[in-house]
Amino acid sequence: MKNEDKHEAYLSYAKDNYSSRINADNLLALEKALMLHLEEVRKTLSSDWSATDKRTVREVYSNIY
Repeated sequence: MKNEDKHEAYLSYAKDNYSSRINADNLLALEKALMLHLEEVRKTLSSDWSATDKRTVREVYSNIY
């Protein structure tokens, strides 16, 4: 394998590795934000909504925010 080919292979590997790491970081941040939001929704609904309530979950949550 020529040096030029090795260099191209290394650049391709580095680019893919960097992209994968960035994507993983973005996914972890998204997961954390979703978990925090779900916890907030759960707390809100547990205090402002009951099984006998005629409103939908969406109506209850939209009236709060």
